[in-house]
Amino acid sequence: MLQLYLNENPDSAIAINLRACNHYKLYNGKTATKELQKLKNVKGSTFAYVKDLISHNTVVFYDGNAALQVFPPLMDTLPEARLNLIIFYLKRGEIEAAFDLVNNINPQQPIEYLLKAITYCIIGYQKKSEHLDKAQEYFSVVGKSATECDTITGRQAMASSYFLSNQFDEVLVYLDSIKTYFHDDDTFNFNIGQALLACGNSLKAEASLLLVVDEELRLKPTYFLSLARACLFFPHFFSLFSFHFKY
Repeated sequence: MLQLYLNENPDSAIAINLRACNHYKLYNGKTATKELQKLKNVKGSTFAYVKDLISHNTVVFYDGNAALQVFPPLMDTLPEARLNLIIFYLKRGEIEAAFDLVNNINPQQPIEYLLKAITYCIIGYQKKSEHLDKAQEYFSVVGKSATECDTITGRQAMASSYFLSNQFDEVLVYLDSIKTYFHDDDTFNFNIGQALLACGNSLKAEASLLLVVDEELRLKPTYFLSLARACLFFPHFFSLFSFHFKY
């Protein structure tokens, strides 16, 4: 569909940018950047805007390389620059920096609600503050929205909202509905393992928790204690934890 449109409208900056974004998702940043360079040849384009768009998306396509140099000057002209800078800070664990940016956003779009929810959630856990209540609210807005309620993102958001309100039976309803898409996702397996444990299903909780392979996650006290609770009443408890300590 997009290619048909480009055949008839080869100078469409929006279509060229969209195809570059598709190439990034399907292939890699190098391929996407090559496609993005075609924007320079678009007739009638505002040079400054095209230059900013190329700079912004090149950083995105290369996983945040030069983000601190490129994104801040663009935040007043490209709204996406602020959002991607927040994502950059979250990935690096610079939560206070992400909070300073997201705190001034009046969310309108799902991505804005999600970034605010995620940042508030982390801050809330770190400081044991009321930000957790706002995070739960923002996740719920996305999960219940008409555009997202039947998407994977929407169901993840709804599960997160119920997780924060300790309604773990509801968490499982939403996570089970998208489980086939996340079999090898460590964070998903950790979260569903905790929900299963909270609902008293220790056997399934243990199975999910043991699917986690990321060493950094496995060394977190929350993971270790969850796994301990899950298999405490099973005969193999001591042999399992002997292995875990050696790991």
